[in-house]
Amino acid sequence: LIAFPQPDRLKKTLQKLHALAVWDVIPSAIERVATHSLAAMDGLERADLCISMALPDIVGQYTAATIAARGEQRPVWWSLAQLAQRIGVNILPPGANINDPQDEGVLADIASRGRASLATLKSAGRAQIYARDGDWAIRYAVSDSRWRLAPPPLLQALKDAEARACKPTAALVLSNRREPRHSNSTLADGAGRKAAQPFIYIHPEDAAHRTITSGTRVRVSSAFGELTGEAALDAGLRRGVVAIPHGFETLNVAHLTSSTINVDPLTGMIQQTGLPLTLQRIDTTDAPQDA
Repeated sequence: LIAFPQPDRLKKTLQKLHALAVWDVIPSAIERVATHSLAAMDGLERADLCISMALPDIVGQYTAATIAARGEQRPVWWSLAQLAQRIGVNILPPGANINDPQDEGVLADIASRGRASLATLKSAGRAQIYARDGDWAIRYAVSDSRWRLAPPPLLQALKDAEARACKPTAALVLSNRREPRHSNSTLADGAGRKAAQPFIYIHPEDAAHRTITSGTRVRVSSAFGELTGEAALDAGLRRGVVAIPHGFETLNVAHLTSSTINVDPLTGMIQQTGLPLTLQRIDTTDAPQDA
């Protein structure tokens, strides 16, 4: 809800639903408009199976729950299985028991499709590293052993991007940013503390041209909307870039984006960076403004 373009419109749409179930471990913007809120276990309250494909090697690791679950929290898979059972559908693998919300049965089914069984990973007691299979894509994804590196839709997307880049650039453009102890719309860190206050980050020279200093209240506008917040100067930015962290409710960068214009046709992703912006102080009317 926080990261979605036109979040107020989305909120009104969600409120029209007969049922909206949300699984979460903390209160959130979307949880407040839900009809049903199901208390899920967090990462330390459940057993887990780590199968990372982003590392140089294939890694598999089992970890048991570290702390006991509180209250009536249950695994998300268990809640989904309960809902499915009530409409006459069984979604659980053979080793899982809907009457016993333990994770091992589900994890064993996942591990059975990998390099090692769950029993092997549990007995190892630490991460297991397996060699990469460099030919898997050739065998399973490329039927004639030839890669299509330049399919027509991708070439057209490149031409469109080049055409936009050739147009005169705006004085300021939007860039995204992440903040410490803040992941997407998770608004508190693991210790329960609130994440740092979000700022609108500006290069010192861009700020000086507009008589803006750290702490100044500013208004940022795009073709799709605007937001207001507190400025912070950052010499590490490139001149002409305004960086606004995403995932915050109070400084909602989604107000600057569009869900219908410049949407990538291949992925459905909205444009979240490179948007032309205007910037001005809120407390004065004579500061220079961008056209």
